Amino acid sequence: MCQSPPESATIAITGVQRKMNKIVSKHQRELNKARQQIGLFLKANKFPNGDTNGKKGVIFVTFPLHEAVKQNNAYMTSKLLLFGADPTLRDTWGRTAYDYAKGKATHDQILKVFQLSGHSPFAPLHKRCLSQLQRHPPPRGFEDFFAKLARDPLVQVPNCEAQWLEELGAKGLRKLKAKDAKV
Repeated sequence: MCQSPPESATIAITGVQRKMNKIVSKHQRELNKARQQIGLFLKANKFPNGDTNGKKGVIFVTFPLHEAVKQNNAYMTSKLLLFGADPTLRDTWGRTAYDYAKGKATHDQILKVFQLSGHSPFAPLHKRCLSQLQRHPPPRGFEDFFAKLARDPLVQVPNCEAQWLEELGAKGLRKLKAKDAKV
């Protein structure tokens, strides 16, 4: 007969949930900080508020990503790309932000940002075709956290579905699942 997990396992599960919540909240704080910095950058450079692809100017058009590259701001370039800035947009002179970066020897960090994000012409084709979520890995520490979680014996709970299937039968199990779904 399937038993409920021991109390120590329940305590371990809540500890794991606490660790996960801590990691997720840290990641959310980092994203909120980056979002605020992007907002300040857009405001300081007179771009539309909250629009990473908003253009500035009527005759001489430029975009936030172009401006970040011209200012040699690698951090802001990476955050603009993360929050959806389009690297293929061209300014009045027909140049992309990458074109501005490759034209100067002092912009090595920005070129590296473009290459790592898959937005440079020299990035592997498969990396350029990936979606934004696929190009940007999860925050540091997630891989180690889930590897430790998989090895933790207190987190692994025995599967009781086979026993329930024997005792209740297929129809009884379906009724039980439907009842749980309504709740």
